[in-house]
Amino acid sequence: MKTMKQLAKRFLLLLMVLTLVLTSSILVTARKSSASSSSVTIYDSTTTFKHFDYTLNPDNSFQSGNPSSLVNTVFNTKVIENDYLKVTLLPDFGGRLLSIIYKPTGKELLYQNPVGAPYGIGEGNFYYDWLMVYGGIMPTFSEPEHGKFWLLPWSYQIVTQNSSQVSVKMTATDTINFTRRPGKFDNGLTNITCEVIYTVYADKPYVEMNVRLKNNQDQSVNYEYWTCNTLAPGSTPGNTIGSETMEIVAPMTEVKSKDDWWPWMGTVDEAVNASSHLFKFDNLAHFSNWEDMGIAYANNLSGNWWGVINHDNEQGILRIADNSGATPGMKLWTWGFDQSYAVNPETAYGNSARPYIELWGGTSSEFFEDATLSPQEELEWTEYYTPTVGLTQVTNANEKAAAYLYTEADETQTTFHADVNTSFPGKTISATMSLVGSSGTTELLNTSFVSGTTSAQNLITAVNQDSIPAGEFTYQLELKDSSGDTLLKADIPYNSEGTQNPPAEQPEPTWYLFNQAVSNVSPNGENMQADHSGITGWQPIKTITDSPSYWYTPVLDGTYTGGDWTFTLWTNSPESASEITVELYKVDADGSGAEQIGSQTNDVMASGTGNHPTLYTFNALALELDNNRIMVKISKSSGADAVISYNTNDFPTRLEAPQA
Repeated sequence: MKTMKQLAKRFLLLLMVLTLVLTSSILVTARKSSASSSSVTIYDSTTTFKHFDYTLNPDNSFQSGNPSSLVNTVFNTKVIENDYLKVTLLPDFGGRLLSIIYKPTGKELLYQNPVGAPYGIGEGNFYYDWLMVYGGIMPTFSEPEHGKFWLLPWSYQIVTQNSSQVSVKMTATDTINFTRRPGKFDNGLTNITCEVIYTVYADKPYVEMNVRLKNNQDQSVNYEYWTCNTLAPGSTPGNTIGSETMEIVAPMTEVKSKDDWWPWMGTVDEAVNASSHLFKFDNLAHFSNWEDMGIAYANNLSGNWWGVINHDNEQGILRIADNSGATPGMKLWTWGFDQSYAVNPETAYGNSARPYIELWGGTSSEFFEDATLSPQEELEWTEYYTPTVGLTQVTNANEKAAAYLYTEADETQTTFHADVNTSFPGKTISATMSLVGSSGTTELLNTSFVSGTTSAQNLITAVNQDSIPAGEFTYQLELKDSSGDTLLKADIPYNSEGTQNPPAEQPEPTWYLFNQAVSNVSPNGENMQADHSGITGWQPIKTITDSPSYWYTPVLDGTYTGGDWTFTLWTNSPESASEITVELYKVDADGSGAEQIGSQTNDVMASGTGNHPTLYTFNALALELDNNRIMVKISKSSGADAVISYNTNDFPTRLEAPQA
């Protein structure tokens, strides 16, 4: 019979074994988790496209369709996943990017047709004289509308596959010359090769789409290329019904509408030039205002982005590309609001009205306006498709970040807002908000945040109306990464009417540095006074070194207006460069609670010879003083020491406040 001591030993041994097993399991799990958070994978899958049954001729023209029969076509797909995206690629039906699911919210960004319906048969609108929409994002060439390759398989290969990125290349060459094409499709057989590389990176929440067009001929070729985007951001995967609140966001104020085809388009927004079909881009941005189907083209794109936001959940998708160079064209299309929701896709043979927004980016400005490739010319650009979360609008965007700037004002203050998304989840981002005016730049907020994935970063600062002088300003945001590299700049105009109340009494406008010690302040320093003294000549003097020197005004009450402060520093001429820094602060009566007004560094050797002045300028908002002092701090930043004089008369080193 085993003793209690033996049993205890066995129990301890078993406990140790279990602990080792559990620890090993936890380590393995942790390693897997760590790997999955920084990797990207690709695998084979399939997708099923339900559509009305039809038969094609060998040349892809339409032979017959069956309004009573729904069939399923199963396509092979490639699925790429990282922590943020699930991306489905469909090479076999138009070389398209079919789906982008944004994992942090579980929502789809693109549209997929629940039931495909052949339409436009024999109406002369499409290259093969018919069309059937599936959805997603797809390259179209070398004719306008949906081009020649929307229903054809593209050759493809995985060109990069590692833990950092997966890239899939799809290729098609135009050797097609459909004899029964409608006459307006007149580019013929172009022999252009279109190569598209879709890339997903392990650490980025966007899809990169690199497009390369190659003219394989020794003569110039006319063509059209457009990327077709069918968008329904914030929708449910597998049921991509676009929201009734969808809004087109784009950096433009005007569109050219085809109101000669659809008269309703001439009634939505104010005409800019009715005879040229130019209208303001305002109400047409909202899907709910599309009374019917229609076409409009961007007239004045001023940025390299556009997209759609679903205001039900403030989720959106942006396309980032070179809109000023490679892809200047932007086409807007929807089927119309009411009919998009009224149709039953299961029974509406020939009716393809669906609730989504179709935006196109092209190498020409409109359909049926050709671009040209010179002999053997190649044209290449990159498009990025990135989600937005928590943005109600967009001021500026690129593949690194997107931001919406706006202001709110009441009788006493203006609140400056910046809502921000970035493509650097979990990374620390610095943000600076500023007002830029004719007299300089005033910093409103300097902060940092860790970029998230499920909501926008909301940056907010409030400024008293009295502190902003009247005039026109630019409200600016700059985002930087941890290395100090700029990710994005965004700005909007801001007009200030200035103070609406009688200004508070302004203290003395000029303060001369003097050499009397100030009591009960820290750090120790000397005084500044408003009046001249009786001292003349090159005295008193002080050698400015790395160790700072300080001067203080008396305790003050009142308000200095916003504008430029100037500081005149009298020094000798050092033997070599001498970088002297002057800093201004608002401090409490005892020198504590320092709030910087401005800082500037100048080489006093470069501003003159002999005993000479050097001028420093600081732009600041209005400064309210309530039992406060102004403190001047002077130190050497680098180079030789400099000797200053500050006697108020012959060599008046002094601080001058902005003039009301």
